[in-house]
Amino acid sequence: MEVDNEKGRVSFLLYKDFFNSIEHFSDEELGRLFRVLHEYQRSENWSEEQENSIHPSIKVAFNFYRNQFRLDEEKYQKRLIANRINALKGGRPKKGGDKNPKNPMGKMGSEETQSDNSQPKKPDTDTDTDTGIETETVINDQLNMKKIKNLEIVEMVITDLNERLELKRGFSFKSNNNRSKIIARLNEGHTLEDFIVVNEKKVKQWKNDPDMAQYLRPETLYSGKFEGYLNQIEVKKAGLTPKYQTADERRIENNKKVFDESLKEIENVHRAGTVEGAKEADSNSGFFKQLRQ
Repeated sequence: MEVDNEKGRVSFLLYKDFFNSIEHFSDEELGRLFRVLHEYQRSENWSEEQENSIHPSIKVAFNFYRNQFRLDEEKYQKRLIANRINALKGGRPKKGGDKNPKNPMGKMGSEETQSDNSQPKKPDTDTDTDTGIETETVINDQLNMKKIKNLEIVEMVITDLNERLELKRGFSFKSNNNRSKIIARLNEGHTLEDFIVVNEKKVKQWKNDPDMAQYLRPETLYSGKFEGYLNQIEVKKAGLTPKYQTADERRIENNKKVFDESLKEIENVHRAGTVEGAKEADSNSGFFKQLRQ
């Protein structure tokens, strides 16, 4: 394995809860993702050519993992710095050292030292505690991790939507309005996978609909109706497509049907050639009924 000499690392972390977002992948897609993750970690300089070679089916998942790798690397580098600072201070003092030359037996040597065992030992010097920098780093990382992950998900969701809509400029993941909508849904317990599902469903359904295409925007997709969009049932029949894709198509088809029926009834009037025939045709005509309403 090729190791980055500067980092000196021979391993990387895969978090168990990340699998929730990729468990729907096929074995082939999981294999592709596994290979790309290792290639990324083994590569000292990730090239544009390598980036472009990633299969589209795993690109979103890879970006999610890569962002976490970057966070882990930042924490690792901070830990190295903290360790170096601690080393410059002389490191931690050895525990159990001879602090009482008159009593070489230490804590076991006298009643005084034995009685001290019941009291918690306080540090004698600054170096007797863990370095404050490292502790502070860990605490800050824990406090900020959720916020950082949420912002990363916002970016990936908006990027996925822009790519599906083939927008040159696209929606901005830095927009406070877009961020607030997505983070609100995340706080409800939704995941990155849920957003990708909604993007895929609604783009497929609305992109070619003149009336609905205008609603393919974060403000609508990630609003309070998000739950409904996510759980919307898609009716699929082998070899068949819905008869009407939009409401306009349904209205046009209905008007055409009424018009055709009316033409047939008018022809019947001419063929009958009588007043009784005309009255009968008029009473059965959908066209004339609509005129009387």
